[in-house]
Amino acid sequence: MLGIIDAINKKAPKWVGRAIDSGKWADSLVEFVDAAKASGQKNAIANLSNQQVVDIYTKKVTNWNQVGGKDAPITVVNKAEGRSTLELFAHFFKLKTTEIKADVVIGDNEQGIKTVAGNPNAIGYVSIGSAEYGATHGSSIKLLPVNGIKAAIANVSNRAFPISRPLNLVTKTIPTGLQKDFIDFARSQEVNDLVKAQYFVPIQP
Repeated sequence: MLGIIDAINKKAPKWVGRAIDSGKWADSLVEFVDAAKASGQKNAIANLSNQQVVDIYTKKVTNWNQVGGKDAPITVVNKAEGRSTLELFAHFFKLKTTEIKADVVIGDNEQGIKTVAGNPNAIGYVSIGSAEYGATHGSSIKLLPVNGIKAAIANVSNRAFPISRPLNLVTKTIPTGLQKDFIDFARSQEVNDLVKAQYFVPIQP
């Protein structure tokens, strides 16, 4: 089974951590990763179209009053290169990462939440699990819907939320023996607490 050590040592194929061709490898769905749009809690904007998001992130729109908000410059918060949420976000909105014009570049989700919470004119994207936790634990952020679908863990779990993708454990052959036992365990409800602790969404809620 391809592992984290292989990835660290750069021995694993380049597609590890990305979508795979299931015709070449055996993959087992373990959990979901997602990305949610977030703005400051005091921002009056409750929804943005996909095109408005693209225009904001490419700086065709630079003021909130251009999308129905107050007269204030938009602070664009983007993830650093190599972050899975950046790849997911860019793919959904059909953007090249080089087209994104950010005012602030952040690393992990916690940094993104703190940045947006501290600036009422900021917009960013983080995992829904991280955002829901932050919003219920005092962070001044607001999650924006996508295509009319509320950004919520439940909607990732039932596959309604559009900005999400599966995370898989990958083997060269159909898993048997200890491999199969481990994968069955990783897919079970027994590990839900561990999955949620990392702000991912389990496949069996």
